[in-house]
Amino acid sequence: MQQTKLSVKEMYCAEEVQSVERSIRRLIGVEDVRHNLLNRTLLVIHDPGLTSREDLIRAVNQAGMKASAGERNEARSPSRNWHLWLTILSGISVGVGLALHWTDTWETLEKTIFLGAVISGGWFIAPKAWSALKRLSPDMNLLMSIAVLGALGIGAWDEAATVIFLFSVAELLESFSLNRARQAIQKLMTLAPEVAWVKDASEFRETPVADVVVGDTIQVKPGGRIPLDGTVQRGESSVD
Repeated sequence: MQQTKLSVKEMYCAEEVQSVERSIRRLIGVEDVRHNLLNRTLLVIHDPGLTSREDLIRAVNQAGMKASAGERNEARSPSRNWHLWLTILSGISVGVGLALHWTDTWETLEKTIFLGAVISGGWFIAPKAWSALKRLSPDMNLLMSIAVLGALGIGAWDEAATVIFLFSVAELLESFSLNRARQAIQKLMTLAPEVAWVKDASEFRETPVADVVVGDTIQVKPGGRIPLDGTVQRGESSVD
């Protein structure tokens, strides 16, 4: 069995994780799929003779998202910035369209602006909705798209634009919250010491944390940081 790590863009919530996992588990040779939502990564355990890395990436793409091998560098990924700017454009268009709607002037221009708000707000939602429709697996993206198309069909252009703008804002906030949580965890990880004082016979020696095994006795010196979880056997002190 082989382990393949994939970075998945625009995987922001548990529902999207389930959608991606269902698409991958349909492949022959896939034994297990493990996700890390904070890092937006998937670890797939599979038989390389039956399922290749390219097959896994295609399965993710079929779920309406994009995947690449290994870890993804958030700073180099432009998708989140595009999502932000398109959402801002959608909001501005909604505001201008509502102003024209309330003044009851330039109806054609009003509809054009509302349509622009729908397109910009739904730019990242429509591919996921289309993928869910092809898989006959409805999700929030598909239901929201149906609601917007229904509003357009009955002539409620303002409602369609407002709904898709608010949904885009919600997805954007969800993305930002995940990024903040990931950054907070990364900062906490930097506080963890890389070495521990492990008891070897009658003395303690400095050992990398990764080499410490269950059952080892470690020593935490005054003012030092606790490298691993464990049970206090001797001594007492205050702990921050």
